Formats: sequence, structure tokens, C-alpha cells
Amino acid sequence: MNDTEKIFVCGFTPEEVRGINILLDGLGAPSAVLISADRAGLRVDEIIFTDKVQEPPCIIDEHLMLFYNVEPGMIPEIMRGFHTLDTDRPIFAIVTPESIEWKLPYLVEHLKDESAFITKRRKEKRANHQRGTSQ
Repeated sequence: MNDTEKIFVCGFTPEEVRGINILLDGLGAPSAVLISADRAGLRVDEIIFTDKVQEPPCIIDEHLMLFYNVEPGMIPEIMRGFHTLDTDRPIFAIVTPESIEWKLPYLVEHLKDESAFITKRRKEKRANHQRGTSQ
């Protein structure tokens, strides 16, 4: 397998990807590759390592940035850099040994569920903290 650093995005327009790549270039990160609809239904490993396409196309509405083999210290810099862009902040995901075998739509749904759970927990903690300090 190829261990080259790779960043993939989906849910962005080509113009937004150009802006993202300006950010990435300034940070010394690899350029982002836009996952086209004819590849968005594939497994993550197929997206990373092949040129395979499929019919019918798969539309993923969620903004996603997928990191493969990117130096761990670079990822927080990229995440912070999104505040400077005029685009929606994506779901950020690192390819894991488990997720590399998932189809991209499944990964996106898993990440959305995880994000919703984390957001709910934060709100509950904040509410509990506010109740504790107001008594």
C-alpha cells in the first residue's frame, strides 16, 4: 500500500476546494482531492488507492475532510485554519484501520451520529454546570 499523505474532501464546490488548497499549501500540507459523485459510494480504501468509479453516482451532502497518513501535528493546524475560510466547517476524520474498509456513506453516517452524541453530551455538561453554579 502507498503510505503517502493524502487529504480527501467531499461536499465542497470546486471553488471551495481551491480555497482549501490555498490554506493547505500555506501549511505545507498535501492538496485536498475532491471525491467525485462517481467515487463517493466506494469503500474508503478504494477511494485512496484506486481510480475506480461506480454507477449510479452517490451524492454526499455533508462537508467532510478525510485524512490518510497525515502527520498528526498537522491536523489541528488545518482544523484551526478553517476559521479563515469562507466555507462551512467540515466533519474532520482520520482514516483508521477499521474505517478504511467502510463505504464512504457509512463512514459519513457514523461520523454524523458520533458528532451528534458529542454535541448532546457537551450541552448536558454545560447545563449541569450552570445548574451547579446557580444554586
